[in-house]
This record gives sequence, structure tokens and C-alpha cells, in this order.
Amino acid sequence: AHVELVLITGGHGTHLLSDAAWPIQRGDVFAIPPQMRHGYADCDTLQLSNICIDASWCDWNQLRSIPGFNAFITLEPLMRSQHDFSSHLQLQDESIVRLEELIAEMRREMELQESGYIQSLKLRLDLLLIELSRKHGQNSSHQHEALLQLEGVLRYIDAQIGQTITLATLCTQAAMSVSTLTRYFQRCFGCSPMHFVLQRRLQLAQDLLRNSERRI
Repeated sequence: AHVELVLITGGHGTHLLSDAAWPIQRGDVFAIPPQMRHGYADCDTLQLSNICIDASWCDWNQLRSIPGFNAFITLEPLMRSQHDFSSHLQLQDESIVRLEELIAEMRREMELQESGYIQSLKLRLDLLLIELSRKHGQNSSHQHEALLQLEGVLRYIDAQIGQTITLATLCTQAAMSVSTLTRYFQRCFGCSPMHFVLQRRLQLAQDLLRNSERRI
């Protein structure tokens, strides 16, 4: 499964997702999770860079610990499918140029394929994701604040996955009521917060069975 990363580098257009549409322009950056269908309209002048990211190429667990990463890669795309959520990452020219340079370097590595090019690609991809995560963590919009609160819950779950986790503790971490936190989890993941914890533990167990010699 691949995550699709899109950087709008010029022009204007419309981003289509499910049965909703949003205007996009230079500086807009967004991620598309696996299996999420999307497209573009009114894009005669639209220019973009598109990167498909295989999670196995990155240390996803380490990246998830960076404030802004989960909000950008996981939560915002899921929330964007809700018609009342319009928060997105919008970069200034200086940041756009920096990302364009990183992407150009990755293209050159792919074309030349000199010794060590895979390691070089992975390094630049990590730098790209770290920079975007930092920018996302600095967004101060009201809708984005809710994303960062929810992201804090995900980081807490990952850090405490082997310990006792309660719904009350998750609500405290998010600074949300039970009903609000549950509503966000239902909208993003289609399940309750505690069911999400169970799924995360099962996923971790599967990973350990595949990649370690530990007994069941």
C-alpha cells in the first residue's frame, strides 16, 4: 500500500475527493491514504509534484512520534472527506522552493542510480516528511488544533501500547469529552477509541510475529 503525497507547485485547480471538491493552488500540500480515490478538475494551469510512498521505505514508527506527522499523513485526509473540514497545509514560497529542491534531488538519484542511491533516496524522503510534519505542527487554525489534539492521542497510544490504557486517560490526553473523542475516532477510523487501541495492539502483535523470534 502506498501513501500519495501531492505538492501543488503552480497554477490553480480543484481537488476532488469522494463527492466533495476544494480549490487548490501553489503551496498546497496534502496526502492521500491507500485506497482513497481522488482526482482533479479545472486543472489547465495546474502544476504539481506527486510522490507515491511505500511505508516500508521509511521508519514509520519513528516518524509517527514527530508532532504533525500523523495529522498530515493520516488524520487530515480522513477528516477532509467530511464536508465540514477544510484545514490543509499551505506553504510559503521559501518552503515550496526547499521541497522542490529535495524532490529534484530525488529525481536525479532515480535517474542516475549511482552507488548508494537507494540510501540517498530514503534520506531525502525522510527529510521531506520531517519538514512537512514540522510545518503541519505549526498550523494554528481552529480545525487544525483539533487534529493536533487527536494526534497527541495517537502518539500516547503508541507510547503506552503495552500498558493499561483507559478511555478516561485518552480523553485527558486529547482535552476532549468522551462524546467528542468518540465522534472523531468514528469519523477517522470507523471505530471507538478503545477498539482502535485493540486494533493497534493486534497490528503490533502481527509485526512481532513476522519480524522477531519471540514466542506467541
